[in-house]
Amino acid sequence: MDTPQLSAEAVLTKLVSFDTTSSGSNLALIEWVEQYLKPYGAHAERVHEVNEDGVKKSALLVRIGPSVAGGIILSGHTDVVPVKDQQWTGGKGPATAFTLMERGGNLYGRGAADMKGFIALALARVPEWSQQPLKRPVWLALSFDEEIGCKCAEPLALEFAKHNIKPQLVIVGEPTMMEVVDEHKGIDGFETIITGKAGHSSAPQAGINGAGAEGDE
Repeated sequence: MDTPQLSAEAVLTKLVSFDTTSSGSNLALIEWVEQYLKPYGAHAERVHEVNEDGVKKSALLVRIGPSVAGGIILSGHTDVVPVKDQQWTGGKGPATAFTLMERGGNLYGRGAADMKGFIALALARVPEWSQQPLKRPVWLALSFDEEIGCKCAEPLALEFAKHNIKPQLVIVGEPTMMEVVDEHKGIDGFETIITGKAGHSSAPQAGINGAGAEGDE
């Protein structure tokens, strides 16, 4: 790039231009962010890289400021939902969807709000943060596969634990009616395994009830 110091809109224009549909790779975007950050001394590390069905993806964990406890994490996912067969004003298909457009004072493009806009705002402030005598770090956590099950959330959280990253605050830039939400619904997953042994009703004692009681009649 000609100059690494870009406005938030210029950064967003670049981020939107990468087709990071969840079924594909996000590495081109990650590589661009890495190059963007280099002049500012930010520590950027790829974490939880995967290669599924030949599709390579990676999360990126960035630290601006000292490597100490506390600070803040700004979290955003890089993947977007598909655009196939969608009608976009100004044209149809990926060429239009991945071109940032201004209309009526608003910016449009696949992922502009959900959630490359938040990532762009954070990246645009890195030059300023890098010049500040920060006592606590500012972390950027860029994930993938949020749109297909938040697959990157758990391994990224485990990475925080591995590096003993203990922020005082986490801000997730997910648009929720464009309002600040200080809490969110959680989710728990449980797996129940029931083991039994098939048996004929004429000899129930030879089988095992799926609930665990042998020989129930």
